[in-house]
Amino acid sequence: MAASSSGVDDVGNHNKLDKFDGTDPSQYRRWKRRAQLMLAGLPNTVGKEKYGPRLMEAIKGEAEILLEGIDVDVICADGGDKIIFKALDEKYGPQPVDLLHTALKTFFYELMA
Repeated sequence: MAASSSGVDDVGNHNKLDKFDGTDPSQYRRWKRRAQLMLAGLPNTVGKEKYGPRLMEAIKGEAEILLEGIDVDVICADGGDKIIFKALDEKYGPQPVDLLHTALKTFFYELMA
């Protein structure tokens, strides 16, 4: 019986989006993808102006402090989720130097092969 109840808990927790707090920027890309899928999976009865507030429910800590500069009216407007993602991308997305390093590493590896 205990196994079945934990299985139900696993399914319930699997559908819930984890909160992103900004302490581990390497987790941002994975969290962003899950957040985008969560927003895409919302029922049609949820208006696009609710996407920003719904997304803010999954943000805490350092990342939430970063977003304090964005007015609540902007977050609650249509496209508020895009403004949130833009601000988070600037802070936690891959930096140009990292992208260049990865591209050069890939290029030279393939060149040697």
